[in-house]
Parts: sequence; structure tokens; C-alpha cells
Amino acid sequence: MTDGYEPDDFDPIDGLADALEQADHGTTSRRRGRGQIAYCTHCGADLTGLSIGMPCPQCGVPVGTAGVAQRTSGKAIASMVLGICSIPACFCYGILSIILGIVGVALGSMANKEIARGGYSESSRGFVMAGMTCSWIGILLGVGYILLILIIIGSSMP
Repeated sequence: MTDGYEPDDFDPIDGLADALEQADHGTTSRRRGRGQIAYCTHCGADLTGLSIGMPCPQCGVPVGTAGVAQRTSGKAIASMVLGICSIPACFCYGILSIILGIVGVALGSMANKEIARGGYSESSRGFVMAGMTCSWIGILLGVGYILLILIIIGSSMP
């Protein structure tokens, strides 16, 4: 006895595609000062002032809460990348490590100010913390490597 459902009739890929077509699309938002600017993730239109469920003025797709995303600071990510790169760079006579570390600290500081003003998501703070920490470690290793070289050169002279 069957209830009308045949296991072979179900295709998970088609089911997922149908669910995605029926789901509302979200907005990308960025805080600036007191107001909030929202953008359509489908077409990029400005959705400021629209409520959930209202159609996007350009593409007509309803505004929903699914897929709400906030921007991550590029300076925070660059700070983290430069900080990580500054650690092994200390073996380039320490100078490259110091340069990368200083730039990483500067970018991390600028990103921290942008996040504090509300321009980017709070999750960017993790990138900033990692970048600043690695950058300072790279600077210290670079200075230590230069001092080590100077000590070795000084001790080898008669």
C-alpha cells in the first residue's frame, strides 16, 4: 500500500533548487553613524527604508532576512596577512619582517578605527587582533634577528 509517495520521485538537487527559488533573498548592510544602509544581494540596489517582505525597487525580489551579511574590513584582512607574513620574513635579515610588521600594525590600527565608527562588522575585530599580534611578533623577531647578527659580527672582530 502506498500513500502516493514514491522514493524514486524525489530528486534532492531539484528539491534544493526549488527551496532556493522560493526563499527570500537577504540584504547586505553596513552601519554608518546612526543610520543603516542596506543593499540588495540580488541586484545591489539601495534598500534603505524598506521593510522585510517589501519588493526590491529594481529587481522586485522580496527583501528577507535570509543571507544577511555584513562587510568585512579589507584593511583588517590585509593586516592579518602582512602580520602572518612578517613572522617568517624575519629570516630575511630582519628588515623585511620589520617593514611588513609596521605596515600590518598601521593597517590594523586604521581598521580598528573604521570598525569603531561602525563601517564594518564586529567580526572584523578578530582579523585585526590576529594581524596586530602577528605584526608585533614579526617586528620583535626582526629586531631580534638584526641584534643577533650585530652581536655575531661584533664578537667575531678581534
